[in-house]
Order: sequence, then structure tokens, then C-alpha cells
Amino acid sequence: MTLDDAVRLLGLSREARWTFPSSSGRPVPREAPEWVERFLAEKASFVEAAHLLLASGHAQQATEIAANVWRLWILSRDIGGGHAFLSVVLDAAPPEPTRARALALYGDGLFAFWRGALDEARARNDAAVAAAQASGDPEALALAHLGRSRVALSDGDHALARTLAERARELARPLGEAMGQAPLHMCAQAAWAEEDLAAAAALFSESLELNRRIGDEGMVVVELHNLGHVEVRRGNVDEAERLFEECARHEKADDAYGLAMREVNAAAIACARRQRDLALDRLSRAEAMLSKLGVDPSAEDQSEIRWVRSQLSRPDGA
Repeated sequence: MTLDDAVRLLGLSREARWTFPSSSGRPVPREAPEWVERFLAEKASFVEAAHLLLASGHAQQATEIAANVWRLWILSRDIGGGHAFLSVVLDAAPPEPTRARALALYGDGLFAFWRGALDEARARNDAAVAAAQASGDPEALALAHLGRSRVALSDGDHALARTLAERARELARPLGEAMGQAPLHMCAQAAWAEEDLAAAAALFSESLELNRRIGDEGMVVVELHNLGHVEVRRGNVDEAERLFEECARHEKADDAYGLAMREVNAAAIACARRQRDLALDRLSRAEAMLSKLGVDPSAEDQSEIRWVRSQLSRPDGA
């Protein structure tokens, strides 16, 4: 690769238009735009271009490539590869507080979060906030606060997570609905973790409608699931069941994890209706399915499983 090739790839990276820029999941719809496949085919070339630019003394351009395309590794679920790409660029480039560096730091913080490296995620997001504040870029500031919110929620500091998510949402508001997607979801998650059920229900409902409008089908499923469990806790069992049924209609038939979560949902409904034997049966099915898959449930889903178990262990439980 020549330096001219690297500059061409820098220009190409600037054409990226991520549909859901604040999502920690898919940054584009399942029916992805045409350019996404072209970019995925160039993943290795983007890495090579960034390395060449670094070696040639063009660290800012290398950082810009990284900031523009790191979501390709989220899309392909190559978390380790994405971290390897970003960490080389971030550690080799001078720590100038630019928009590009702030966005790349946020990206590496997300990769660290996915890997369960919370200390690293916290450090990267703190650095992202500092770089974003110095650069004055509102998108970078919104994402950096969002990243810090995710870490705070995982740390169990629910109040801080909510404060940071609300700040991210405020910063994202002028940038369009899609930018506010994840901050709104995090506001709902933090309220849910704080057991502020009324606020959680309102925020998850708002997030559900937002995701319907912007066409993120995956997040529609997530928020139907979340809102259903909030309604179970609020005692609105019929509404929860309706939400779970709609959730099931949106899920893919071959989604084994989703099928396991359907059993968890059914167990929660049975628990709420004091149908102890049915709740035990559905929960046992869910746990057997998850064991067969060899995956651990997400933190949120683990919380729902624990809740069902706690209800079943009560003398007056289901």
C-alpha cells in the first residue's frame, strides 16, 4: 500500500453514515445500506492505511480513519479485532484532544465494555470526555457520557448512570432522533435499576416508540421485553403478557437465545399469576436452553431470572 492509497481510504472512511450511531449493537439496519458491504470488504485495508499513516507521521489522519470505521468490528462482532485496531492507533498517536480521538476513545471503551474489562472501559470513556470537552464537539460529548453511563450501571452506581445518561440525552437531542436512541435506553435502564418503576415504564415506552420510528427492529424487541418485565413488577400482568407476545412475533424463529428468553418471560407471567408449577417448569426450560447454548444471560436477563427465583423461594410465592 502506498501513502496515496492510505489517503484514498481516509477519504472513503469519511463516507460512512452509521444509521444508529449511539447503539452498542448493530449500527445499521439488518437490511444494511449498500456501502456497508463495501466497507466490510475493506476492513484489513483500513487497518493497513491507519498503520501506514502513523508510520508516515500523519497520526491525526490515522485517528480519523479509526474514528470513522471502528463500528465495522461491532457489526462483524469481532470485538478483539476492533480493540486491537483502535488500541494501536490510540496508543501510537499523540494525545491531541480532537473530535476524532474522542470518538475513537469512545469506540475502544465500548470494545472494552463488551470484553468485560470495566476498568479499561472507564479509563477510555473518561479520556473520551476530556477530549470531547476540549474539542467542543457535541456528538463526541454525547457518546462519551453515554459510555461512562454504561460503565456506571455495570458498577452498580445507578444514580450516576442515570445522571450521565440524562446528560448524554441532552447533548444528543439537537443531533437527531437516532443519536438519542442509546441515551434514552440507558435512562430507562438506570431508572429500572433504581426500581423507579413509573419512570422506567415511561422511558421504556418512549424508547419503544422511538425505535419503531427509526426502524431499529432489534431494539424494538429489546424494549418490548424490558417494558414487559417492568409491567410485571407493577402488577400489570395482562399488559406484560401482551408485550411479551408482541416481542415473540418480532423475534427470529432461529434465535435460540430469544427462545430461551421467551421461557423466562412466560415464567415471570406465571409467577405473577401464582402458578408456581408452571413458573418452575418454564424457568427450568429456559435455564436448560441457555446451558445448551453455552452462553451467560445478559446482566438485565440475569436480573429477571433472579427475580423469578426469588419469587418462587418465598413462602407466599407463586
